[in-house]
Amino acid sequence: MVNILKILDQVDKDDFINHEFTEIDEIEDYLNIAGDSFSQKYDNEDTHNDQSHFNEIDEDTMSWIEMMETRGAFLNDSIILTKAEDFAKKRQITEFKASRGWLEKFKRRHGLKLKKLYGESYTENFSNSEVNDFLINIRVKIKLYGRENVYNADETGLFYKALPCKSICKIKRYGHKLLKD
Repeated sequence: MVNILKILDQVDKDDFINHEFTEIDEIEDYLNIAGDSFSQKYDNEDTHNDQSHFNEIDEDTMSWIEMMETRGAFLNDSIILTKAEDFAKKRQITEFKASRGWLEKFKRRHGLKLKKLYGESYTENFSNSEVNDFLINIRVKIKLYGRENVYNADETGLFYKALPCKSICKIKRYGHKLLKD
């Protein structure tokens, strides 16, 4: 949205003051015309300021986000910031700071938005054999530990079924089926 003060700077103030507006819509239309000419004049200038100085980190982070989207992962700001810092460390770019400002510009550059996930298309239906295989693997892993290292996790898992309902993504995503228990 274009800043209203910048639009008013573009408007002929005498014409605006002397113009007889009868409805609020007329004022909006008048300002929108001024805003369009303002946008055409200054929008190109704004995009130049939005370019990243860390193209490698941008590319790595965007590739990772696209990969995670195809896997159905839920992403939020802190996950993306942490991953961007990891990419900077791997590339030994010490002057990079994964800040909220960098993230907002990164999301704008790549068309990423925090979107609410609807529907149940991402819900996975596991066959009985897959569930049995999983349980067998868990039992094998538990046997590797002594009794003193096995804990009751009933109270620690209160929110393990609470899947996120929003994710940062570029493409349309679907949610998961809500569990009834």
